[in-house]
Amino acid sequence: MDPAAVASVVLGTHVRALGALGRADDAQKAIDRYGASLAPDQRARLQQAVAWAWVKAGDVAKARALLADAAGQSGEASGWLALYDGDLKGARAKLKVTSSATPELLTALAFLERSKADSSLATGKAFLDLARGDTMAAAAGFELASKALPDAAPLLLAVAARLYQNRHDEARSLALWKMIAERNADAPEAPEADLEWGRAMRRQKQVPIAIERFEHLILTYPQSALVPQARRELELVRATIPVTP
Repeated sequence: MDPAAVASVVLGTHVRALGALGRADDAQKAIDRYGASLAPDQRARLQQAVAWAWVKAGDVAKARALLADAAGQSGEASGWLALYDGDLKGARAKLKVTSSATPELLTALAFLERSKADSSLATGKAFLDLARGDTMAAAAGFELASKALPDAAPLLLAVAARLYQNRHDEARSLALWKMIAERNADAPEAPEADLEWGRAMRRQKQVPIAIERFEHLILTYPQSALVPQARRELELVRATIPVTP
């Protein structure tokens, strides 16, 4: 294919794929080689993908330099950079829901909606660690940030608990789920905390506690979307109880 055809057909997908892998240099080389025929707005979007690649590679300074022009500053990538800097007010202005929103973006938007704070360096660092793929550092960071942001504490603790759970650190994960369930019973994350606490108890064969948590979820949060899951879990754990002759 000639360079113009490459630019119109495959360059965008290629650059975004390289960006997702953190291969910023390769993504930039592809733009420089084939992007001469791109419209300015197309090129700006691809440069944002390269900026995102620099974030994943751990070089936020290069990402920021790449977005220094006015066109880049209005994009999603610059919103993430504001969040990583702990500038919650700036992140709120730039991060928006999109048709291709990732779980990370939805988590960030939920946090920004819950917290009224204008800044939080600890939360910004936690999101940056998550973007870099350092799951355990991110989990610890969200847990730390929750102490300074009471309005968003249950959400941050739930994010940390999920990350610990993904890394099979059940002790830390369970401690946070318990904290949410016991101290933040009115939070949106409370039903999930009950469910995960019960699941952990079922895995540990702590049958009475598991039953207690699943029943608590069903009775306390009857409108929760997690109630059907709690009912299934309750059936599973009751099936493990030996039948007395």
